[in-house]
Amino acid sequence: SHDSNTDRKRKVIAQCNWGQNEMRKKGIQSDVIYHGYDPKIFRKLKTTDIEVMNEKINIVKNTNKGWTEINSNIGSLKRDLEIYKKFVFGFCGANHGIRKRIERLLTSYSLFLKKSDDSRKNTILILKTMPVSITSPAILPKICDELEISSNVIFLYGENNKLSDNAVNSVYNIFDVNISTSSSEGFGLPTLETMAIGIPQIGPKCPSFVELIGDNDNPNNRRGLIADKGEWVMIL
Repeated sequence: SHDSNTDRKRKVIAQCNWGQNEMRKKGIQSDVIYHGYDPKIFRKLKTTDIEVMNEKINIVKNTNKGWTEINSNIGSLKRDLEIYKKFVFGFCGANHGIRKRIERLLTSYSLFLKKSDDSRKNTILILKTMPVSITSPAILPKICDELEISSNVIFLYGENNKLSDNAVNSVYNIFDVNISTSSSEGFGLPTLETMAIGIPQIGPKCPSFVELIGDNDNPNNRRGLIADKGEWVMIL
């Protein structure tokens, strides 16, 4: 029998309009198919969603003994944040190479904390990432020390830097806002997944973030802030 599928031309797939435009410059035609998310996983949790909150996590935070690794769970962290009424800036990304620009996020947060005593007292930055990576030259706790923001930063990760999707969602549910600081990104899954929960966004004006968060060509999209020429401005 003849399989007609073998006669079909294979289409190149781009993850966003920016990617499609970049390939078009090279003479490559493509279709855009965005990533999706599972709404059964990435959702706003209810008080009855207890099981996933018990998944084990490793927390690295600054204590009176210096940076300390603590074995905990997401539910315990959430309760602590609620007790101390902290506003949570959240980041989710791999600590490798320089593209994620985590050092830029830490620097931005340090400038924010200098604006007022209330900022330092009432906010915290939680990074779901490895504080030290064999593939990245940046030792993030050391950068926090140099910027004098160590008491306001928590790193968390799972065993072998892996958490289940449900656990990642429970981490997202701790965030009050999700921040992305990449210098480039073909597609930002944490941005899409946290938006599915209803979490506001902060992101740079670079590939895919403009599409995901919204831009001036789509005036009805007001899903967060975007950085343009060093300033954070509301998408209108």
